[in-house]
Amino acid sequence: MIGVNALLSMIFHFGSIMKNLPRVSYIKAIDVWMLSSMTFVFLSLIELAIVGYKLQMQREKVAVIERVDRIARFAFPAGFSIFNIIYWARYGFKVG
Repeated sequence: MIGVNALLSMIFHFGSIMKNLPRVSYIKAIDVWMLSSMTFVFLSLIELAIVGYKLQMQREKVAVIERVDRIARFAFPAGFSIFNIIYWARYGFKVG
């Protein structure tokens, strides 16, 4: 539920941001950040669904599935953190 709520709130937030910005023909930095953030949340929901399905279908291979789940719990936040470091280093907090 938290993941779905996060995705829905990000979509609403993205819509309100786009409504207040001028329409341009190129991709803005906020577009890249919002779409990447939504992609990370969506992929974490997909990972949760896959792991849950595999756990129900193959109880005898639980150790392998739990290992994948454990790796994904660190990979998604680490990947999102790396993305944010690169993003903010590139676009930064430019004033003016």
